Amino acid sequence: MARSWAEPIDLVLQVDDPTLARNAGRFRLTAGPDSVTRYEPSTDPADLTLDVRELASCYLGGTQVTRFVQAGLVTEHTSGAAKALDDALRTEHVAFTTDEF
Repeated sequence: MARSWAEPIDLVLQVDDPTLARNAGRFRLTAGPDSVTRYEPSTDPADLTLDVRELASCYLGGTQVTRFVQAGLVTEHTSGAAKALDDALRTEHVAFTTDEF
């Protein structure tokens, strides 16, 4: 099942992944509540630079991109890009897992 999007988003992300090189690169993320999610390679300038760990954390919900910017773990190249991604990723239900064995 695909995740939902609270707001429309159209950003270019420079993603770093030291573990799996095929995850790294510059990608345009286009999504919205009523649109198909697209995540495609791009040559446009990046709006945000982040590690795949921070991207995954925010994608799952509950963690804000703006907090990672404040911590120096995400670089915002376009003013407002982090907040825009936070707004788009906002979700009522965050991911969780039980610890029952």
